[in-house]
Amino acid sequence: IIDLDLGDFAPQIVIESIITDQPGPYLVRISKTGELNQFSNFPWVSGAEVILQDNSGNSETLIETATGQYKTRNLQGIPGRTYDLKAKVEGKEYAAVSRMPEPLFMDYISFQNLGWGYIMVCAFTDRQGIEDFCRIKIFKNGELAERYLYQGKYNDGEQIVIDDFETYFSAGDQV
Repeated sequence: IIDLDLGDFAPQIVIESIITDQPGPYLVRISKTGELNQFSNFPWVSGAEVILQDNSGNSETLIETATGQYKTRNLQGIPGRTYDLKAKVEGKEYAAVSRMPEPLFMDYISFQNLGWGYIMVCAFTDRQGIEDFCRIKIFKNGELAERYLYQGKYNDGEQIVIDDFETYFSAGDQV
């Protein structure tokens, strides 16, 4: 038995959000950290002022729709734009800036017959001069089956073929 004395720490503010190129609304969630032994008990923070704006002059003050949940109404995420998030929470100001990258497009998706099932194979071209990052989500029969992360730091301008997925398919599966 290992007993660690981690001490007590004051709760910290946690602000999380995702903006995509898909239609909104987008959600900003604000909570506080909890105790280390209570992994899912993070108290939500109400009454914050949250502003989201892009580098094209679009700005929106988000509406709190539930405790700690702040939603956009009109803002649309667009690849290539930079987004500024400002939040005033319990008298303190927080700010973050992030740029939405341009999407990578698949060159092809195919399947390799293994004799007893199929595995997906996909390819895309890493963009020259840009350190690409991408996440591939594989859905099998409507359920998320696998996530694959790619970082293109050393593959500048090359075609990337991914054939080492861990999800196997049968004839008739929906992908």
